[in-house]
Amino acid sequence: MIIGLIVGRMYIYINQHGWTIKMPSSVPPMVSQAFASLIPGLVIGSIFGILSFLFSVSPFGSFHQMVFTLIQQPLKGIGGSIWAMILISLLMQILWFFGIHGTNVLLPLVTPIWLSMDVENLNAVSKGHMPPNIVGLAFFNVVTWSGLALGLVILMLFAKSQRYKELGKIAIVPAFFGITEPVIFGTPLVLNFALAIPFIFNNTIALVIAYLLTKIGLVARFVGAQTVFGLPLGFFATVGGHVSIIILQLVIQLILSPILWYPWFKHLDNTAYKEEKRGTATVGK
Repeated sequence: MIIGLIVGRMYIYINQHGWTIKMPSSVPPMVSQAFASLIPGLVIGSIFGILSFLFSVSPFGSFHQMVFTLIQQPLKGIGGSIWAMILISLLMQILWFFGIHGTNVLLPLVTPIWLSMDVENLNAVSKGHMPPNIVGLAFFNVVTWSGLALGLVILMLFAKSQRYKELGKIAIVPAFFGITEPVIFGTPLVLNFALAIPFIFNNTIALVIAYLLTKIGLVARFVGAQTVFGLPLGFFATVGGHVSIIILQLVIQLILSPILWYPWFKHLDNTAYKEEKRGTATVGK
């Protein structure tokens, strides 16, 4: 990106100052444009060829390694900890609560940091070593899969109120593939203060538990491989590299998530059930 921006600006600068080969007007435009690009291309190529050589004999070895050493490593120290991941998760869910796609807003900011940690894990595993990092993009995606909303959908299947029971039936299949917008906007979870606490904090609880289990060795460290969105529960975690990671996701989604949602949803369901009963009684009269 940096080189692309510089090259583009250099090319424009050279052309604006007329440092090009100008052909007679009788020459076809295609040929004239080819000659006009000749000098800018040679100048830019020569400059970056020299810079590439200078970086190759420097302690960094390359421009990319210099950026990684001077920028990426310090950023990793700031954003590559479990505390930074917890903060990002909380901010994401707060944005979701207000109807803003928090994942799309914040994840691009930390993906370069977390993805570089996954690359370090992949390199270590390829050499037969233990992955050096517990957290990373793969860790975040697997642990916070579906925003732990699957547990809420499961509870809805056993709801007393008809509205939530029907919503659970609609949302259950998409939820098993990590698609929880039906329940986010159908319940709704957005601007719903009755479910605000679990909606905002459930991911954080899952991250802390997963981190501690990995720290003590009960769950294997992620190898750093990335998966595609839309794989069903369990299959999504297979790229983690160990069966314990699959079990971790299943436990988080099928056991921990319903437990975390239960007291809040039970109160909401009871309220809805009473409203439905009052409405039925009124219609009967």
